[in-house]
Order: sequence, then C-alpha cells, then structure tokens
Amino acid sequence: MSSSRGRAAGSASSSTGSHHAFAGEVWDRAAGYLRAAGAKAAARSAYREAVTCFERALSALGHLPESRDTLEQRLELRLDLRRALLPLGASARILEHLRDAEAVAESLGDGRRAGRIAAYMANHFWWVGAPGRAIEAGERALTSAGGVGDVTLEATASFYLGQAYCAQGSYALALDFLRKAVHAVARNGQPRPAVVLFLSWLARCLAERGEFAEGMAVAEEAARMAEAIDRPASRLAADQGRAFLRVRCGEFALAIADVGGHRALRPVINLPPQLVLSDSLLGYACARAGRVSEAIPTLEQAMNQAAAMGLMVEQALRATWLGEAYLLAGRIDDAGRLARSALAAARTHEERGNEAYALRLLGEIEARRDPSGRDAFAHYQRAIVLAGESGMRPLVGQCHREMASLGLEGHAGTIAG
Repeated sequence: MSSSRGRAAGSASSSTGSHHAFAGEVWDRAAGYLRAAGAKAAARSAYREAVTCFERALSALGHLPESRDTLEQRLELRLDLRRALLPLGASARILEHLRDAEAVAESLGDGRRAGRIAAYMANHFWWVGAPGRAIEAGERALTSAGGVGDVTLEATASFYLGQAYCAQGSYALALDFLRKAVHAVARNGQPRPAVVLFLSWLARCLAERGEFAEGMAVAEEAARMAEAIDRPASRLAADQGRAFLRVRCGEFALAIADVGGHRALRPVINLPPQLVLSDSLLGYACARAGRVSEAIPTLEQAMNQAAAMGLMVEQALRATWLGEAYLLAGRIDDAGRLARSALAAARTHEERGNEAYALRLLGEIEARRDPSGRDAFAHYQRAIVLAGESGMRPLVGQCHREMASLGLEGHAGTIAG
C-alpha cells in the first residue's frame, strides 16, 4: 500500500508541476514535467493519458526559440508518442510522428538518430502489414548503422529486417538477418533480453522450414537466457519461440504448457503484440489438442485485439488458425469464411507463407464440401507450390498427407491462382 501511495503521490506531484508550469507559461519546465508525466503514464499502460502529456509537451516546446536542444527534444517526444500510440492502433499518427522526427534528424545532420528512426519505420511498416516497405526502411537503417559504426543499431535493423522477411515467407533471408542480429549483439555486449527475442524469432523461422532440431536448440538457449535474466518479458519471448516450434512439430500439449500461464503475466508485461501472439499460440494449440471450446474464444479475442491495435502482420495466420478451430468444431461455413478472409489478408499483406497456410485450409474445407475434389485439389496444389518456394517442408508434407487421406493425390486439376 505504501509503495502505491508513493507512486500516486509522485504522479500527482508531476502532474501538478506540469500544470503550474504550463499555466504560468514556463515552457521549458512545462515540457520537462509533461514528458516525465507521459513516461509514467505509459509505464502503467495509461496510453491515452501518455499521449496527451507528450502532445502538451510538444506544444510547450513550440513556444520556445528553435535551437538544437529544442529540436532534439521535439524529436525524442515524437518517438515517445510512437511508443504510446502503438497499443492504440493509431498507425497514421505514428507515421506522421516518425516522418517529422526523420525531418528533424536530417536538419540536424544526425545520422545516428536518422538510422534509429529508419529502424522504427521498418518496425511500423511490419506492424501494419507492409513488409516490402519495412525492408526498404530496414536497409536504410542498416546503412546508417554502418556509416556511424553503431553496432546496437545494426542489431536492431537486422532484427526488423528478419521480421519483415519472415512476414513475406522468405524464411532463408529472415534467418540470415536474425543470425546477424544475434552476432551483432554478441559483438556489442548488448543486454541479453534482446538476444532472447532474436533467438525466439530464429526458432520460429527454423520451425517453418522443418529444421526442428536446430530450432529446439535455439529455443532452449533462449529459455536458459530468459531464466538467468528473470524478467517476465524475456520469459514470454523465450516461451513463444519454443511454443511456435512445438506447434509446427505437432506437440500441442507441450505448446500449451509453454504459453498457458502467460495471461497471469498481463499486469506486468507491457507488450500488447507479444500477448496477442501468446493468445494465438495458446488458442491454436488448444484447438489441435481437442480443446476446441476453449480455443475459439481465445483465438477470436486475439484477432479482435490485433485489429484494435492495427496489428495487421500475421492477421492472416490468426484467421487461418481460427478457421481451423471452427472446422474442428463442425462450423464449416464459418471456417470457409475465415479461410477466405485469411487468403485475402495474406495476399494484401505480401505474406506468401501464410497464403500457403490459408490455401491448405481451403483445400481441406472444399474436400468436405465437394466429393469431386476438384476445388480442393487446386487449393492444395497451389499451397504446395507456395510452400515449396518458401522452403516450408512441414507444410508441403502436411498437404501431401491430407491429399492422400482424401484420395486426391492422383486427382487431375488446375492449380488455382
């Protein structure tokens, strides 16, 4: 209770100080108080309050003479706003703030900050489901990192490039950049929480390619690091990488064990997209483990939360997993609707790997609807082509097994476009 009262008193003091400074037109003090108040609000997930504070701080700075110091403060406030707006799904506003910060960095001739902003733009475009633009921004960030000799920026840019290539279904390229991110951290002695996150994504990409032994070794290394760090966010990242690998291996009960307890961590983990991923993994693993009644609301919630945040990356995969849960529940029309939605989303957002997953699900659905198997065969064949191009050996094998069980392996048909 005493610590809670202390935090409340500190927050009230900061709020009062910022109010008096703003009202008294003491603009430099007002900007500082308001930025501190915004940071405290963001730390307790009061994002709208944080945005209001940061925007008022920007307003206060606007009353001061332009100098290098005020321009640098303006740039940093724009980046503060980016972090506070992410969970609110305010994608257009985020891009506006990043573009302003970019212009300020260019006017200052600050290559290091310009590279950092390019990296944030890569993350933004990945978030909204534009991996091609994310790659362009990530390459700019990587070039800037080399120009200023910033190994931390090199690691960050490489990681965001790895995420973008993973979203596209270019898993071999994703693995290259994720490994570069890990190696850059090792050279720089960067805090290990970053390594845990990088290794988690590395395990995911290895899982998609069927490199399960190496993937599990990577996932276990991430788990050991997370245990040593003993931070909830690090444990979350490590568990997700291992759970994703187990889902792709068909070890659904073990995947549930990995992520089943994450909901209890919500009050202490301020990472909304990571929590969406945990819910998605948990829901899908439950569906495949026969716990469909638990799976469907969990997957629906994950999709709705992602949409509310404007988190479009992998929304196609979340829709495919929900569609599969509907199919397991015997809701074939709902399954078909979700599968078609997943296919459209994957094509819109350049996610060829997830397009293959959606096509496989459509093949299974059509095989149940039409005994002739023509449409089912076409969907399966197209899924096999896309999965083969991306090196997704587990998915290729799954398609062949299902086609054989449905009597479609020898079927002649036309590949659906």
